[in-house]
Amino acid sequence: MKKLYIFILFLLFANITFAMDNKDDWSDFVIAKRSERNLYVHKQFILDNLTQDKIDCALSTPYVDTTIKVYDVAGLLSNEEYSKIKHKVDAFINRNNIDMVILTINENWKQSGYGNNPSQNFAFDFYEYNDFGRGEKNINGYDGVIFIIDLQYRKFYVYDRGKPNEKFGVAMSNVDKYIQTMTPDLRIGNYYAAMSYLIDEYENDYIYEITFPVWKCILFSLILALILLLVEKSKYKNIYQATSAQNYIVPNSFKLTVKRDSFVRTFTTKTYNPPSSSGSGGRSSGSSGGSFGGGGGSF
Repeated sequence: MKKLYIFILFLLFANITFAMDNKDDWSDFVIAKRSERNLYVHKQFILDNLTQDKIDCALSTPYVDTTIKVYDVAGLLSNEEYSKIKHKVDAFINRNNIDMVILTINENWKQSGYGNNPSQNFAFDFYEYNDFGRGEKNINGYDGVIFIIDLQYRKFYVYDRGKPNEKFGVAMSNVDKYIQTMTPDLRIGNYYAAMSYLIDEYENDYIYEITFPVWKCILFSLILALILLLVEKSKYKNIYQATSAQNYIVPNSFKLTVKRDSFVRTFTTKTYNPPSSSGSGGRSSGSSGGSFGGGGGSF
């Protein structure tokens, strides 16, 4: 009987330990606790429009050391993988002067509020109520991108803010590509590969948008099409349009001597439509009212 009690106590201890291991650990990142008297919100355009709802959103958002850019709160990366991702993020920020935040969580307590998507809400509030963003402020905040992996809801989102969103719409334009590529890795727990891909691909997309913005591509295409049209037209300036098909027919030159119906073959065509990962893209507003562009999906 004594052995049975010891065994039961061992199981209880193991369950408690397992539950604790699966809770989010913010201790490495949080630097202070927010309060009504000190929200630790430093962005003036947010402070100027604080309402009680926004205050509640700020209070429920961890106040972190924003010199850190990779918040693997859910513990999805090994130490080596974390160092590599941190290095890639830092290099991205220095090259492009755009902030980048990567966040993983096991537990999401933002169940309600200004939207019906807790994962999205967590990402927006985490970016908004901390000092993330670089460059000069525009109407929708400073320049940056945030990538969240939410294990509680099995969802991931990529959203950008400021110039990448309003001027180029980088995440919004490429979100379907991100979803299709990252979903298989996220489903099998290859979180490092998904993060590494996003950092590289987002930078490529951003650089492309800067170098070849949409309006330039459209203008170039129109100019090229006009040039080709003029060149082709000049080739046929001496050719006149016929007014009747009789101009091309030699009288009494066609005679039908044999009439026969022949069955040759039949064709059956099939089109494969592969299943796509559920996802969404577009612009959304955070609790502070600013606009984010992008989207995400389930895994």
